[in-house]
Amino acid sequence: MIEPVFALLIGYLLGSFSGSLLLGRLFGVDVREHGSGNAGGTNALRVLGARVALLVVLIDLGKASLAVAVAWLLLPATPDWPGAAAGLGAVLGHCYPLWHGFRGGKGVASAAGASFLLMPLWVPALAALWLLGLLASGFVSLASLLAAAALALLAFFPFAELPVRLFAGLVAALVILRHEANIERLIQGRENRFERIWLLKRFFAK
Repeated sequence: MIEPVFALLIGYLLGSFSGSLLLGRLFGVDVREHGSGNAGGTNALRVLGARVALLVVLIDLGKASLAVAVAWLLLPATPDWPGAAAGLGAVLGHCYPLWHGFRGGKGVASAAGASFLLMPLWVPALAALWLLGLLASGFVSLASLLAAAALALLAFFPFAELPVRLFAGLVAALVILRHEANIERLIQGRENRFERIWLLKRFFAK
């Protein structure tokens, strides 16, 4: 079982490269000191603008996909313990980055990047659920929680080999855990909302 441990380490080291923090340095800004304080794409949008935020998301998606691909290349195995371990490691690295004082983001984009290779048939449905949740509520956090909950449910069904199902369950739990403060604000009605994309705004305003 040394291969999954090595793959987990590979994923963690790659995941520790945070898109928002690396790009923020180019502008002399630590996004963790502004906005929501989160080192992710949403806060990068608030602090650095749409173009930089898009690059942040692409980096965070790409590093997790790369981690899985490298694990497959170096440690081919069936069932896919190395790939699943590398994907989990990438999300852990994003949330608790070695290179950035263990203060990272919430793992949503990185989870999506790893899932793109580990469970490609399910990613479109999860992405659609995330987008629907965002447009219906205006809350990025709620959309992410809905997608994470759906990912967690997949862990209980034999849609793939056991390693991938464990990846789904553990990553979903980690993403939900990282949204603890957001859940509290949602309950209290204090969560930040993107008004421009909230399609049901008129309905609730009546």
